[in-house]
Amino acid sequence: MDAAEEALWAARREYRRDPEAAVARLETLDVDGLPEDVARQVFGEWARTCARLCRERGIAAGRT
Repeated sequence: MDAAEEALWAARREYRRDPEAAVARLETLDVDGLPEDVARQVFGEWARTCARLCRERGIAAGRT
Protein backbone atom coordinates (compact mmCIF):
# COMPACT_ATOMS: atom_id res chain seq x y z
CA MET A 1 0.00 0.00 0.00
CA ASP A 2 2.87 2.40 0.62
CA ALA A 3 3.74 2.44 -3.09
CA ALA A 4 0.14 3.28 -4.01
CA GLU A 5 -0.08 6.08 -1.46
CA GLU A 6 3.28 7.45 -2.58
CA ALA A 7 2.20 7.38 -6.24
CA LEU A 8 -1.09 9.03 -5.32
CA TRP A 9 0.70 11.82 -3.46
CA ALA A 10 3.11 12.35 -6.37
CA ALA A 11 0.26 12.38 -8.92
CA ARG A 12 -1.60 15.00 -6.92
CA ARG A 13 1.51 17.14 -6.93
CA GLU A 14 2.03 16.61 -10.69
CA TYR A 15 -1.60 17.40 -11.52
CA ARG A 16 -0.98 21.12 -12.04
CA ARG A 17 2.37 21.13 -13.79
CA ASP A 18 2.36 17.82 -15.67
CA PRO A 19 -1.00 16.06 -15.82
CA GLU A 20 0.26 13.58 -18.42
CA ALA A 21 2.91 12.37 -15.97
CA ALA A 22 0.27 12.10 -13.26
CA VAL A 23 -1.93 9.88 -15.46
CA ALA A 24 1.05 7.75 -16.46
CA ARG A 25 2.03 7.28 -12.82
CA LEU A 26 -1.48 6.23 -11.80
CA GLU A 27 -1.92 3.91 -14.80
CA THR A 28 0.94 1.72 -13.61
CA LEU A 29 -0.59 1.02 -10.21
CA ASP A 30 -2.10 -2.36 -9.47
CA VAL A 31 -5.10 -1.63 -7.26
CA ASP A 32 -5.92 -5.30 -6.62
CA GLY A 33 -5.62 -5.95 -2.94
CA LEU A 34 -5.56 -2.30 -1.91
CA PRO A 35 -7.95 -1.13 0.76
CA GLU A 36 -11.11 0.13 -0.92
CA ASP A 37 -10.62 3.73 0.23
CA VAL A 38 -7.13 3.89 -1.31
CA ALA A 39 -8.29 2.26 -4.55
CA ARG A 40 -11.13 4.80 -4.76
CA GLN A 41 -8.70 7.67 -4.23
CA VAL A 42 -6.43 6.35 -6.99
CA PHE A 43 -9.35 6.01 -9.40
CA GLY A 44 -10.73 9.43 -8.47
CA GLU A 45 -7.40 11.14 -9.02
CA TRP A 46 -6.92 9.32 -12.31
CA ALA A 47 -10.40 10.35 -13.51
CA ARG A 48 -9.90 13.97 -12.42
CA THR A 49 -6.58 14.19 -14.22
CA CYS A 50 -7.93 12.52 -17.38
CA ALA A 51 -10.83 15.00 -17.39
CA ARG A 52 -8.37 17.88 -17.20
CA LEU A 53 -6.37 16.50 -20.13
CA CYS A 54 -9.57 16.11 -22.15
CA ARG A 55 -10.57 19.71 -21.45
CA GLU A 56 -7.11 20.97 -22.40
CA ARG A 57 -7.20 19.02 -25.66
CA GLY A 58 -10.74 20.03 -26.54
CA ILE A 59 -12.09 16.52 -26.22
CA ALA A 60 -15.72 16.62 -25.12
CA ALA A 61 -18.05 13.83 -24.13
CA GLY A 62 -19.95 12.42 -27.08
CA ARG A 63 -17.48 13.67 -29.66
CA THR A 64 -15.41 11.31 -31.76
